[in-house]
Amino acid sequence: MKNFFLTSLFICLVEISFPQDLVKVPEYGKIDIADLKMKDCSFEPGAPAMNLLSYKDVQFSVGSNDNSKIITTIRYRIKVFNSNGFKYANVFIPYDGDNASKITDIRGAIYNLDEKGAIHTYTLSDADIFKNKPSKKTSGNKIAFTFPDVKAGSIIEYQFTQTEKNSYSIASWYFQDDIPTLLSACKISKPVFSQIQRRLVPDLPIEEASVIDDSKGFDFRKVLLSYAMRNIPSFKPEPFMSSFNDYEYRIDFLVDFRETRYRAVIRQSNDQWTLINSWLLNSPFFGRQFASPIPNTKAFVDSVKHLKETTQKIDAVYKYVKRNLKWNEYYFFLSDDLGEVWKSKEGNSAEINLSILNLLQKCEVQSYPVVFSTRLHGKVDYHFTSLAQFNTVDIVAVDSNKFYLLDGTNPYLSYETPPYNVVNTTGMIIDDINNLKINVDFGRALIKDSISITASIDSNGILKGNGVKTYFDLDKIQKLYDEKDAAENEDEPKTMPDIKIDTSWFLNKENELLPLIENFKFNQELPVTNDFYFLNPFLFFNLVKNPFTDTSRRSDIDFIAKSLFIVNMKIALSKNIKVEELTKNKETEMPDSSIRFSYNNEIKNDTIYISSIFEINKPVFDRQDYGELKKFFENIYNLLNDQVLLKKQEE
Repeated sequence: MKNFFLTSLFICLVEISFPQDLVKVPEYGKIDIADLKMKDCSFEPGAPAMNLLSYKDVQFSVGSNDNSKIITTIRYRIKVFNSNGFKYANVFIPYDGDNASKITDIRGAIYNLDEKGAIHTYTLSDADIFKNKPSKKTSGNKIAFTFPDVKAGSIIEYQFTQTEKNSYSIASWYFQDDIPTLLSACKISKPVFSQIQRRLVPDLPIEEASVIDDSKGFDFRKVLLSYAMRNIPSFKPEPFMSSFNDYEYRIDFLVDFRETRYRAVIRQSNDQWTLINSWLLNSPFFGRQFASPIPNTKAFVDSVKHLKETTQKIDAVYKYVKRNLKWNEYYFFLSDDLGEVWKSKEGNSAEINLSILNLLQKCEVQSYPVVFSTRLHGKVDYHFTSLAQFNTVDIVAVDSNKFYLLDGTNPYLSYETPPYNVVNTTGMIIDDINNLKINVDFGRALIKDSISITASIDSNGILKGNGVKTYFDLDKIQKLYDEKDAAENEDEPKTMPDIKIDTSWFLNKENELLPLIENFKFNQELPVTNDFYFLNPFLFFNLVKNPFTDTSRRSDIDFIAKSLFIVNMKIALSKNIKVEELTKNKETEMPDSSIRFSYNNEIKNDTIYISSIFEINKPVFDRQDYGELKKFFENIYNLLNDQVLLKKQEE
């Protein structure tokens, strides 16, 4: 009893360590007429709309049998300033749609000033609210409603309650939105014996408070927490930004539903990842699937075992799984029973990739699962021990001292090319011996293409010829996806800007292990002034528009991977076309050689030879280096304006 009292006292002292009062938020339905008369956002003028309030209230409770319940009420109050903000009158609320989670108590109203300056209120009815039918394993379920009579000056307000049973996870709260926010607040009520850790992204100051609520007696005490930010600017994506989740202001939570002295020691020992590793290895939704039976695969496994080379085995298993399982476009790191998955012929990322692991190990290939957070999902903070930071699992296959990273969700990916969605990120190997973090970084340029042009300019200034463009690794994958999208949209893919493509065809489209080769025939009518023609020497180069024109930067610059772009052109001139002036040859690089650009042109025997190389050797630049990077790109794009000047001679 004494130990219990001391532990409780310690928790109480920790919880009331913040002297501030809990943040106060305006009541639902109580609108200030001054807000209705507001014409603009004071700290972000010109915004189309503003969140006067974004608010989350979480009631977390744990029963005597450790059954939990999380009741979350979310409320938004939005001020519309102009017609560009009318879209915020259309509300979509995503939900899971299973029996353990439901959304109730949906309320909504729109407020306007009438001709006499009085507040006119329209309240949503049940008939205004639409809920689509839930389906298994989909995040596409939603509740939708639209506010009528929205106009410049309107205030929109809505709230809803989500109830989750047997959940110990409190969803992150995003303080920042795509419009500015006057006040964003999150309140949490929890039992005194439950521990909640929090992490701010990025690490910014917030209003934070904690008090004890003993209004229902000592045995039913609650801890009330609040977190708030004010005058938050809208979130603005920047070119070559990694995930929005790496920079959008938010707070993450990690819950230990029943804190004990033992749990506290473990939590503070920096050994929690080892515990998570062990839990995954013993989980029926992860480790127990490594050797589970997969129907009708024994003959395949027996045949693969007889292959001599490990890479042959890896390639065979990789292709076999991709042929037999379709990805349902859902990322997850846990799997249902693989036997059932193979009967349905469809699975999430874990079910597909654990199938690869399962068969590789049966084929006696050394292999391990690696949990990742995909690039769009955001970076993992290993100081914040939460498995929820991950959203997928890939497989490492080992051949002697070389390893291959496999992801069966991508139909175009070979075993030799790492998956785009985890390149330049860090994952964690799940293994009872090697519980290690690995960084997906390769020595070669994973984004690479080269173009070879053989062409001529006739007496009428028509540039015409043949081109061969070769796509390697991730560039090949992106090109195949672009072609697929264009075919599905019944739209001719644009191979090059400002050039007419007469015909094109591909080689190695079905061979994962070879680079993709695009052959094309093209023509272009050169710009002309009087007797002068202008040839753009960068016509086939990838650099189209300078992405770095903003004066400042708040995110790091992420080029994804090392990159290399090469262009070689050979252009024969008609007898009556002469070179009046070539462009200046140029070679420039960053001080640390992280980016290099070179350009060379010359004329021999009435033929122009042009070569360009653009090379990125450092995938990520700190935002502190933005000024230097911006200046470097300005120099390159100034060069791209240069033209080869040609003159038409009299015949």
